[in-house]
Amino acid sequence: MRATTALLLVGGLASTALGAATKMFSDENCETEITGSKVVFNGFATGDAIIPPEAKAIKVDSRSDVWSAYQGKEGDGCFGKLFGSLKNEECVKLGPENGIVCTRLCSGGLGGGNCAPTEITDKDE
Repeated sequence: MRATTALLLVGGLASTALGAATKMFSDENCETEITGSKVVFNGFATGDAIIPPEAKAIKVDSRSDVWSAYQGKEGDGCFGKLFGSLKNEECVKLGPENGIVCTRLCSGGLGGGNCAPTEITDKDE
């Protein structure tokens, strides 16, 4: 039991150690990455990535950690309505239909991939 728990914990931590990123794109098809806009977390780090206003789409990557999307930001962090989790390598078009302005990386190895949201709301509101 302890060995299995230790392996799951180490495996989850290792995924962030390998790097997790939010990439921002100037087009809606995730073909043209905005130079210098990618936010990467390494070494077991987690945190928030503010999406610049010129971004038209985003894509996240991580092996087992979870990126969540928020419809608000405050300073350098996500705040407000939680839009939901983002799928690895899926191109997400930004705009009035989802209002995403910030993403948050939560470690899968340190709590099952769940972050404490600032405010939980229904996506259809």
